[in-house]
Parts: sequence; C-alpha cells; structure tokens
Amino acid sequence: MRWGFSRDRSGGSGEPDITVRGVLYKIMGNLNKDDARKLIPLGHGDPSQFSSFRTTPVAQAAVDNAIKLRGIQFLCSSFA
Repeated sequence: MRWGFSRDRSGGSGEPDITVRGVLYKIMGNLNKDDARKLIPLGHGDPSQFSSFRTTPVAQAAVDNAIKLRGIQFLCSSFA
C-alpha cells in the first residue's frame, strides 16, 4: 500500500501541504458510518478509560516478567 504523502516542491509559501489535522479529517471521513463501534480518539493520551481498549497479552507478560525477575523498586537502567 502506498500512502501518497508528498511535500510542496513548487517553492510556495513554505506552509506544509499535509497537516496532522488534515490527515485526521481524512481518516475520519473514510470511516464506515454504519459501524456502531465506539472510537478511541487518536490524540487521547490514555486509552484505558475506554471499555473497548484491551492491553495485549504480550504487554501483560512483559510486566509480569519484569516484576518476577527484578522487582519494580528501581528506575530504568538509563536513569540509574
């Protein structure tokens, strides 16, 4: 699949051809209006408040392993 994003090479005003808002509107405009499922907003920082959000089992296993192997009373090694 090719996205088709490009930039203005005409030497115009310097304003971007593509904006985050423009891409968001394009995505929202292509959603199936008959689909009754709720959407999680793309710009929302914490999707866990939405009932449709599920944490992947891989992430759960990673947290479990970290707790079992080393505990959680430390900072990331890059901050230690």
